[in-house]
Amino acid sequence: MHWILFFSGLILDQASKLIVAKTLPYQETVTVIPWLIDFFYVKNSGASFSILQGKTVFLIIFSAISLLAIFYIIFRLPKEQKLLRCAFSVLAAGALGNLVDRIRVNAVIDFIKLHFFPAFPIFNIADCLIVCSIAVIAWQVLWPHKGEGAL
Repeated sequence: MHWILFFSGLILDQASKLIVAKTLPYQETVTVIPWLIDFFYVKNSGASFSILQGKTVFLIIFSAISLLAIFYIIFRLPKEQKLLRCAFSVLAAGALGNLVDRIRVNAVIDFIKLHFFPAFPIFNIADCLIVCSIAVIAWQVLWPHKGEGAL
């Protein structure tokens, strides 16, 4: 199951970025759902909140090392810890999705803009995968469920 999530997340992320790059005008707002979501195609050569702008080589190396660590954790987790395995697989999909962008276009393609919260950074599907998986991992580690112990 966790491999299905990994490949589905990666394909969804890369397909969405390809569609955005081919169809949306660069740095122009397209309203998707009024008062909720706009699409605004930009390229971010940094990390979250545009920190480390232009440090692409460092971010590629850091991402690659992080991916190796994530895959190591996935393979080391007991099979009973299905939720954690799935969460780490989703995390890997998001990390790899952004890594592919950094290698392919020297930046990450972002396009989701929260219309009602303009100060929030523009993001992409990979970022959603990363944030959601980190939330699940934190929840599982801080409050392990019966039969699913912490890391």
